[in-house]
Amino acid sequence: MANGWYTLGLNKDLGALIDWDTDTIACAGFRTSAYTVNLVTDEFLSDAGTPVATVDLAGGAIASGAVDFTDFTWASVGAGAAIDALVFYKNTGVAATSPLLLYVDTATGLPVTPTGSNIDFAVNVLGLFSAA
Repeated sequence: MANGWYTLGLNKDLGALIDWDTDTIACAGFRTSAYTVNLVTDEFLSDAGTPVATVDLAGGAIASGAVDFTDFTWASVGAGAAIDALVFYKNTGVAATSPLLLYVDTATGLPVTPTGSNIDFAVNVLGLFSAA
């Protein structure tokens, strides 16, 4: 698989149901051995299964055609197989209603093998993604 937008989440974004700078946007880490992504039919976090780690992102901002967040940390991630995909979603607090937005399996820092300690991610200086 390659990085891509979840079609149903993109429809929600284009329909103005996602507000990147005020909604609670989260990032979950997955092992692709446990989650076979389908960017066309997967709609909610529950469709992806149980993530290895999650965190709500902070500092959401839109400027110059880019969406940006502050760097983030997954705290005390239990040792195990490598996390090789990031899934960004709107966190409603319920997996069955939290729309999937963006799937990333090609990025600096991936894959990462948890050792029981924190895992830090630096968001690209150009933002999480941009229109350019």
